[in-house]
Amino acid sequence: MERDFLADARAYLDRAQGGLDTLHVTGTSLINTSDVSSTNGQTYDGTVTLGADVTLTASLVTFNDQIVGGGNTLDIAGNAVFGESCPKHGHLDLDQ
Repeated sequence: MERDFLADARAYLDRAQGGLDTLHVTGTSLINTSDVSSTNGQTYDGTVTLGADVTLTASLVTFNDQIVGGGNTLDIAGNAVFGESCPKHGHLDLDQ
C-alpha cells in the first residue's frame, strides 16, 4: 500500500524512503540517505541539503528553491524541474 508524505515544515530523511505515492516538503529538507522513491511526484519547496549521495526516484521531481550539495551527488531517476534551484556558485551536471 502506497502512502502520501506531506511535511508542512522541515523534513529530515535519514533512511531509505520507499512505498510512497507522493512526497511534498514545504520547508527545508536534509536528505541523509541514499534513496528516496515514490511512484508519482516529489516536490521540495524549501532548500534541499544533501548529507549523502542520493538517488531520487519519481515520475517528476520538482525543486522550488536551492540545492546544497556539500560535495554529495544527486541522481534523479525520472523527470526533473529546477525552479530556483540552479546553483549560484558551483555547477550543475546533467547526464541523460
